[in-house]
Amino acid sequence: NRFMQFERKLSWGHTLPETVMYKTILGGALRPHPNLQLIINNTIAELNGAEKKGYMVLHARIEPDMMRQNVRVCTDKRVMNMTDIINMLYEKFPEPPVSAVLLVFSRDIIENEEANDKQDDDFHKLNSHNLKILNELRENGMWGGKVKVVEAGSRMVEESGNDFYAYYYNFVGSIVNFFIAVQ
Repeated sequence: NRFMQFERKLSWGHTLPETVMYKTILGGALRPHPNLQLIINNTIAELNGAEKKGYMVLHARIEPDMMRQNVRVCTDKRVMNMTDIINMLYEKFPEPPVSAVLLVFSRDIIENEEANDKQDDDFHKLNSHNLKILNELRENGMWGGKVKVVEAGSRMVEESGNDFYAYYYNFVGSIVNFFIAVQ
């Protein structure tokens, strides 16, 4: 289990600045419930694929609430168009570097914006475009279909059959995404 390997590595004294937070979290502060850990482990096994090439996590902050934020820092560097983000990946990795890509985003927020016919600004139009691209990626994959694209998190826990997880799907889904991303 990669979680246990990572935890052991941290307990052996690795103190890189970027691992300090993980040491606290993975050392027990936020250890997932065994049922949730099973969901995480099964997802990781699926993402690694038969070739065991690993997976990539893409947390594109393309939700309309993120687009509408007036962020003074790096505003000119933000990329909110999903097509542009995907093209940057293809440019950086002409050949598939992984077996699967886990997309992390709030589908609920994006779909609620899409359903809101009172909005007709540029952000709403970009949201519609991004939702179309996200759906195409999930259906067709990336790199010409060689790489599977998966959404985990909220959708996965909603469909887990666990009433508690389904009720708190957004929060529990975030926990799943976090642990998949750091493994």
